[in-house]
Amino acid sequence: MIRNWRSKGALKQCAAISHKALARAEDALADAENQVTEFLDEIQVAAEDTPQDGPTLQQARAVLRDRGLGLRRDIQKELGDLRTALLGKRRRADRFTVALFGRTKAGKSTIREAITGGDGSTISKGGQRTTREVREYVWKGLSVLDTPGFGAYEGNEDRQSAFSAVDESDVIVFLLTSDSSQTEVADEMAAVSRLRKNVVFALNVKCALTKASQERIDFSRDPRAFLEFAKVQHRSRIESLAKEHANWMPGEIRLVALHAQAAHRAQLPECRNESNWLREASNLHELLHLLEDELHERGPQRRIQTIIGGTERALTFMTNRLTAVSEDFRQETEILEEKHLELSRSLADFVERFPNRCRDAVSEHFASVSRGLGSFVADNLRKQDFKDRWCCRLTELKTEEWGRKFTTEISEEVSAKVAEYWRQLRHDTEFFHQQNVEGAEYADPTDRQKIVRRVGIVIGLVAVAASVVAYFASPPGWITGAIAAAGTLTTFLSSLMPKGGKDWNRKVEEARQKLDAEIATLSRKLEESIRDGFSKKIEQGLVTQFHHDVKGMCESIYDLADAAARLATGLNSCRHELLSHYSEHFSDSANSQSVVS
Repeated sequence: MIRNWRSKGALKQCAAISHKALARAEDALADAENQVTEFLDEIQVAAEDTPQDGPTLQQARAVLRDRGLGLRRDIQKELGDLRTALLGKRRRADRFTVALFGRTKAGKSTIREAITGGDGSTISKGGQRTTREVREYVWKGLSVLDTPGFGAYEGNEDRQSAFSAVDESDVIVFLLTSDSSQTEVADEMAAVSRLRKNVVFALNVKCALTKASQERIDFSRDPRAFLEFAKVQHRSRIESLAKEHANWMPGEIRLVALHAQAAHRAQLPECRNESNWLREASNLHELLHLLEDELHERGPQRRIQTIIGGTERALTFMTNRLTAVSEDFRQETEILEEKHLELSRSLADFVERFPNRCRDAVSEHFASVSRGLGSFVADNLRKQDFKDRWCCRLTELKTEEWGRKFTTEISEEVSAKVAEYWRQLRHDTEFFHQQNVEGAEYADPTDRQKIVRRVGIVIGLVAVAASVVAYFASPPGWITGAIAAAGTLTTFLSSLMPKGGKDWNRKVEEARQKLDAEIATLSRKLEESIRDGFSKKIEQGLVTQFHHDVKGMCESIYDLADAAARLATGLNSCRHELLSHYSEHFSDSANSQSVVS
């Protein structure tokens, strides 16, 4: 069946280079872990609260902590996955590994049984699938991995399991069948292509040998011609799919047509008399010859590509992830600063105009009393309850209620400006993230959920902005005690009470002037009180603190962006250092698929 499987010397050579490559890969991982630890410490420092933090920056730091924890989990998972992969590769360091990969019921387990001399217990008897996890079998120094079939994955874990086996393998035998559309394998072919693995396509030509049919007659008459005809029929379509979805492959794919059932039946006791014919007819030996050539001619190279290439891909993914995080942080912060500049100008204009607005509002509030002051004095000055009447007149103004309404209106206007700031910020950041999502690519073929996804900080701040806006809308007690002056207004009235009828007009005018002066004094005190409260509670207390918080928030996010960029640079250096020792193994596009993108 096979020319001469001389694996011992080739395996010894593969093992020696595997152990050296593993040592270098593990050193690169240890270096990466040290750099990640430093980065995580920087995240923690950036998210620590300080006594100068206002409500906005407090919430920003809470979001930073949350995003930092998420990023910590993601990076630590990547490092953990890489360490697990290297452990798996170390367990197989002394062997050459082949993965059988394909859709469910493609014949992977049947071919594996035929290669390793199994008893047929793992072969599907007609159900959806038999192999539910990666199974490893050792045959003549080969580790043969039988993977779950795609098309029947039960969740993402099955897919990850299958592709983890692919990652740990030196050669992939991609099983196809003659009785199904080859288009359905396009997605998985594209995923395998991202792992840049060496692939041999095996076309399992379906022809039931236990049922009477013309196909069985044709196969029995000339197995080689029967398989060659199927191969010619399917080659162009498989090559087209490979060119479209796996363009890293050589121009001419390696395709073997075989009959898995014949290879398996050759081992059954009841087929002992025709076992030799069945083995030869199955054409399994052609596949084994290709695997033998891979081991003897390119074994060390494939081992290096598996160990170093897999580590390089993991480091590349983390580098790309951190680069995306850094870019996101910077671009989000640029949006934040741009919108903050617009808000700053708007608030500065509001603050500048407020004194005149306050003066006009207070003047308008007292205008009704001032306009009718002469008539009020003339009508009430002789009356004994003049003082009470005047106090009643002032009470009718409801100055304190008016003051609270006016200051609430001012607070709400400032709040509306801040709310509009957050609204525009949400719109721009969501648009920014939507563009990134639409342009995202699956960076890890073993997990479709693991894209180089973006990490939004500003969008997280927008989600908690409502409490900041509410704080602007109702600042605590910024006019409390501002209108106490009204109670002292009438202390002078006893000097105005008339004692006779002489000079009546003069006394009326004198009383009017004094009341007018007192209204002016009350207006001034009320205006000063409101402006003082505005200055302390709104301008200095809220606006200034808000500006300080936003600047502090930008500084913290920029610090994280710098830290993420430094880590990305460091991991990329680890990657280049690792590849520098094996550059010659990643340059021959005809015999190897470069992992360097």
